[in-house]
Amino acid sequence: MVMAATAALRTNPFADREEIKERLGGNICRCTGYQKIFDAVELARDVQNGTLPASALMEDEAEGGDFIGKNVPAYRYSKQGVGPAEICRAT
Repeated sequence: MVMAATAALRTNPFADREEIKERLGGNICRCTGYQKIFDAVELARDVQNGTLPASALMEDEAEGGDFIGKNVPAYRYSKQGVGPAEICRAT
């Protein structure tokens, strides 16, 4: 995924979201539904071509405390779908 994103931005440093989707189309990801991946490639594109400052990549300086790679809880439920949710954290 990272290699495809790098190649996409090297080919066209100003690629729009549709072009990014097309160039990453052969890669499979089971975890995010691709939206955060596309967001990350767009962020890298904007920093690379000077539309955003490099500080946009810094976790401490990100607006609202949100940043790519932020650790968020994943909720998993029992097979029966009832009972308390078990929270797991990605490490």
